[in-house]
Amino acid sequence: MPDKLRQLLRFNFGSWYSHSIYKALVLVVFIGLAVPATIGSYFLIGVKEERAARLVLDESLQRYADIHLRGKQISYALVLAAQLLVSLFLIILFLHSRLVKPLRHLMGFSDILSHGNFETELTMVQDDELGRLGKQLEQMRLAIRQLFADVGQREERFRSIVTQVPGAVFRFRPDGPIEFVSDAIEEICGYPASVLMAGSTRTWANIISPLDRKVQRQHVVDKLRLMQAYEIEILDNVMFGIMFVRHRQIVSANQFCEQMFGYGPDCLHGKSTAIIFPTLEEFEQTLARQAASANGAFSQERQFKRADGSLFWCQLNGCTLDLEHPEEGCIWVYADVTERKLSEEKLRLGATVFDYIADGVVMTDAAGFIVAVNPAFTQITGYSESEAIGKTPAILRSGRQDQAFFDSLWAELLATGFWRGEIWNRRKNEELYLEWLTISAVRNSDGVCTHYVGVFSDITLVKESQEKLDHLAHHDPLTGLPNRLLFNDRLSHAIQRASREPRPLALLFIDLDRFKNVNDTLGHHIGDELLRQVAQALASKVRDGDTLARLGGDEFILLLEDSDGKYGAGVVADKLMSIFEQPFVVVAHELFVTASIGISIYPNDGDDLNMLIRNADVALYQAKAHGRNVYRFYSSEMTGESIERLRLENMLRRSVEKSEIFLNYQPQVDIETGLMVGVEALVRWHHPELGLVPPIKFIPIAEDTGFINQLGKWVLFEACRQMVRWDEAGMRVPKMAVNLSVDFGTGYSSLAYLKQMPVQTLKIDRSFIKDIGTDPDEEAIAIAIIQLGKSMHLSVVAEGVETQEQLQFLRREGCHFAQGYFYSKPVLAQDLLEKWR
Repeated sequence: MPDKLRQLLRFNFGSWYSHSIYKALVLVVFIGLAVPATIGSYFLIGVKEERAARLVLDESLQRYADIHLRGKQISYALVLAAQLLVSLFLIILFLHSRLVKPLRHLMGFSDILSHGNFETELTMVQDDELGRLGKQLEQMRLAIRQLFADVGQREERFRSIVTQVPGAVFRFRPDGPIEFVSDAIEEICGYPASVLMAGSTRTWANIISPLDRKVQRQHVVDKLRLMQAYEIEILDNVMFGIMFVRHRQIVSANQFCEQMFGYGPDCLHGKSTAIIFPTLEEFEQTLARQAASANGAFSQERQFKRADGSLFWCQLNGCTLDLEHPEEGCIWVYADVTERKLSEEKLRLGATVFDYIADGVVMTDAAGFIVAVNPAFTQITGYSESEAIGKTPAILRSGRQDQAFFDSLWAELLATGFWRGEIWNRRKNEELYLEWLTISAVRNSDGVCTHYVGVFSDITLVKESQEKLDHLAHHDPLTGLPNRLLFNDRLSHAIQRASREPRPLALLFIDLDRFKNVNDTLGHHIGDELLRQVAQALASKVRDGDTLARLGGDEFILLLEDSDGKYGAGVVADKLMSIFEQPFVVVAHELFVTASIGISIYPNDGDDLNMLIRNADVALYQAKAHGRNVYRFYSSEMTGESIERLRLENMLRRSVEKSEIFLNYQPQVDIETGLMVGVEALVRWHHPELGLVPPIKFIPIAEDTGFINQLGKWVLFEACRQMVRWDEAGMRVPKMAVNLSVDFGTGYSSLAYLKQMPVQTLKIDRSFIKDIGTDPDEEAIAIAIIQLGKSMHLSVVAEGVETQEQLQFLRREGCHFAQGYFYSKPVLAQDLLEKWR
């Protein structure tokens, strides 16, 4: 029993002292105060007993008792002092061991935690209130360490994400400090991340456009109200797709990532990452590239597949969270770069065009200094890129445009941002060239002009070719004179001027007489050269302000402004007629040419272009009808004649097909024997309405209209057929003469051609025969022709012999053959057969 009591007392004492500071303090007070007080009381009772003893002691002994009492009092004081010292010592010892020392241990641990050291363990041996507090602090240390580990992992994941994001990422507390800004912010806005993190959200707001600040703030407020803080900070607040992948499966993806790939909320969760790749092979290649990365990070631009199968371009940045266990997790960040790829493609194409375009391109800054040129610029101007950059386009100035031209150019460019036109510039080698230049202003988003771009091409040769084409389009290629198109344009303007300021105009329609014969006998190359010489001769007789044009063939037309009416036009016509008094020498051929001219006057003969030209043409035909080699002014009476001529021309063109044309034949007779030696075929026209039309009336029309060719072929064919029929009828005709539309000795040709042509017979025109016997001059001409024929060993036939006197003259002068009314008029084939068979 005593042992159990002792054990119980020992247990309770230890429990009270070690498990409760309050109970331990009670024990200390009891031991430090009650025990010394009991001992002191004991000593005090002894003093009282001594006082009682002093009553019974002998007064003799009183002196001895006082001395003894003072000794006892000193002992009592010493006992009390010892009691107090022991109590104080015990209390101090208790406080140091149970309060001060544990509290210092706890304070040291708190300092360690405050410095971020969560690895040092807290050891507390006591089991009292401070001991339990220490255990709680240890548990808190472990919890904080785990929390910081989680935060560190989250921060590491956050930084892994933001380092892969192409744009800038920031984290902040609303209206508080900016906690984090990625380094990419400096490339975007020019502010380093450290500057922004040193301030508050107001610092961030200062770099946002004032127009967008309200929208941005409202966006943040809405996010804070509706979404979780972690999603706001990292996932759904970034405009990039973020995907957490483990063992090739998608563990999570942010909202933007789901939208980017076309999937609904949480539809990507648990799916294989292969579903976003176009092919399985490309998926494996991407994983292999990630595995080959030394630090677990990789980046690539490639096409990915949306849920609907469409492809788009993305920038993929990946980061492995644990290099030792890469399959355990990685972060993939996607940025849709489709627009950038398209822009890059446009830029690439633009750069290709810039480098390879044949046009020169020059870019200047707003001040006009060259900042870029393309290779075509160097090729055209001769200035290299290094020589041009930093200069102004003034290095190309030719000096052909004055300052007013450039002032106007800049005024238009500043007003509209655009200018286009031709400008003369000078190459580096001082050669001038003409360029077609387009200048456009380049403006920024605020509408401020930052650059000017000039695109130009060397059009010197093009301009020359264009001028040549324009010249060809408006000028006759043979003579170089204006053609009908240009002439009509100038005549129209002249009529407009004359209508505003009344002054006469004159048109001279010029046509060479029987020019067609030149082409038919000598060839078109001779005719072309003759036309060139005639054009030069005509141009030499007109003023610089007048317009001489070739309308085609051998037709020319002259516009005289300020012509002084008929008098002035007549003077010019006389000058033009004088040109043809002398022969034109063409390739050793001496050609005599005449011309006929028709004249109309504005406004008397017409007040518009067509009327003036038509009436000049009418006057021309009148000149030809009156013997050619003359000029005539238009009169109203000529219109009727012109209409009649046109009517006759139309009838003539249909005469062959209507069998209105026929032949008469006139015999050619040997003057000595009177025998027929040949027959001349003469064309006749009998119209059912007009009757018999004389050759002198329709042959000139046939020659002027070109119908003479068709008519000549018909005459030649019909004459040959008639020769066959006569032969079949028993009449032998030695030869048949058919007239060609050529007059030797008059008009354009000279007798010199007799040497060059296969001529056996020379014919004397009836105009030289009819006055024989009355005109000595005509007789002299006839004699000369006869002698010429003899000297050249040619037979001579006299035409138009009608009298015996004419026949005797020809016989006497040695002419061998004759034809005319003296022997027979032109008759039909049957009449000739009956008379001469």
